Amino acid sequence: MKKFTHIALMVNIANGFGRAICRGVSRFVQERGEWLLFPMEPGMDIAAVKEWLHKNRIAGVISAGPSREVFLHLKEAGIPLVSSAYRDLAPDVTTVLADSPAVARLAAEFFLQAGFWNFAFYGYPGVAYSDVRETTFRNLLGEHGKTLHAPPLDSQPCTDRQGYEPLAYTGDCLIEKWLLDLPKPVAVLACNDHRGQQLLHCAQECGIDVPGEMAVLGVDNDDVLCTLCHPMLSSIELDGEKIGHAAALALDGLLRKTGRPGNLTLIPPLGVIERQSTGIPPMKNPMMIKALRIIRDSVRDHLTTKGLCADLNCSRTWLDIMFKEHLGRTPSAEINRARLKHVLGLLHGTTLSVKEIATLCGFSSAPSLSRFIRQETGGTIRHLRKRMSLTADGCR
Repeated sequence: MKKFTHIALMVNIANGFGRAICRGVSRFVQERGEWLLFPMEPGMDIAAVKEWLHKNRIAGVISAGPSREVFLHLKEAGIPLVSSAYRDLAPDVTTVLADSPAVARLAAEFFLQAGFWNFAFYGYPGVAYSDVRETTFRNLLGEHGKTLHAPPLDSQPCTDRQGYEPLAYTGDCLIEKWLLDLPKPVAVLACNDHRGQQLLHCAQECGIDVPGEMAVLGVDNDDVLCTLCHPMLSSIELDGEKIGHAAALALDGLLRKTGRPGNLTLIPPLGVIERQSTGIPPMKNPMMIKALRIIRDSVRDHLTTKGLCADLNCSRTWLDIMFKEHLGRTPSAEINRARLKHVLGLLHGTTLSVKEIATLCGFSSAPSLSRFIRQETGGTIRHLRKRMSLTADGCR
């Protein structure tokens, strides 16, 4: 009978990044076929963890950040560990990480190319990956003569890995004041999607328009969390599958005694996935901000240039001049661009049928949507979906 090696996955499968890591590990197992995977239930105390590891005859561990107690027990028991969290446990821990400096670089380039001049960061003070992203983001902006605003340190640095990511915004007067006091328009990088969601909730409570006054970019691209936000959260997509596969490969080396403990592997991000939270370019003209907000909020309706003029109480000639001055295109072209962006987001991020997408985007029928896609892109919905799928697979 074939003998399998028992591997523990100490990874939070409740979020998209954790699930992507698990998919990467699973792909390694399918290629090699010698492991049995044991996902560990979260929330166990150290005594329960010890019993669980012993009961399941665990020979190796892949973890998204074990507690110090768990780390010390694994070391004492001689169980190899590969971590996907920053090395705040010991320098000799084999680690496979998302490249946080590259994440910050991607965010800085994205916001600078969009034309922003005010910037802020919202993270977890004292948490290594968040601190690295903030420091790198600050330094990169400094090279362009920009300054970075960060919220007041109203609490002790975060040390509880499981406790610093509440999903809901519960109200924080200091953060609300900080957001209201930020110079506008402002581009905010959140250290991850949880922080991005909290920012968006806070902005709603404060009456701050997103993205008109504040653009928000998260990290992880947890598609469920990002699309639950209002407006939907733009995010930097990490290559969780590649991290999981590389972590499994590193653990295999440790188990076979062919790998050197303490190696560090950095996996670059895949890119920025744009959604509504970064959908309006920065500008100071209040009428243009209002016009773009109306267009953004009407992507599911049959908004026309005439209707936009009526909403703004302005003439067609004035509106054409303002749009060409600020965006270099007509109001009609911007309306179509916004609708197309919304359609492409649904094509890429969902498995909805063409008919369902047509209904959600305000088209009378699937053929009507198909004609719009062909007119705007020169291609078909089928080809667009296939190209998006190939692009995503190629990045991995």
